[in-house]
Amino acid sequence: MPVDLNALLLDLTGLTDAEIERLGRRRFNELYINLRDCGVLGAHDASDVVIWRERFDHAFFTTTDPISHRDRKDLLAVDRIQRVAWIGPVIQGLVDNTQCWEVPSPTGRVRPPNRLYIASPQFYVVWLEPRISGGWRFSSAYPAAAQTISGYVRRGTMIWRS
Repeated sequence: MPVDLNALLLDLTGLTDAEIERLGRRRFNELYINLRDCGVLGAHDASDVVIWRERFDHAFFTTTDPISHRDRKDLLAVDRIQRVAWIGPVIQGLVDNTQCWEVPSPTGRVRPPNRLYIASPQFYVVWLEPRISGGWRFSSAYPAAAQTISGYVRRGTMIWRS
């Protein structure tokens, strides 16, 4: 039975940013951290995906200045926290209309490629980076515009579709 992502949205109504951040961290840890500082999930193809506790800051914050300071993560991304429970089902292949692509890294690295999951109807992406020892490492996940997603996959190869 496919997972309904909308049923997994966190209700953040009436919460302050500090409360949202605390709830997001707690939920991220409950869902994905099953060892001391990380957790391991199986991807749609049974490859290991390591999710490090410290990736929360990268994945659930964004920048207030995308032009001059793309890498400065100083703004809580509430829309990402609402979707924290989407990461697992998307990479596990449990969501209808999901694609998995091998794509160049946004940093410019072509080989080895990153893995990009796209939950198409929701315009939601999950980024994984290759690990030297094999498998993948969770990088980030967020809603993205159709045009942005098209740019991500322009030089990529689809490897799986649900």
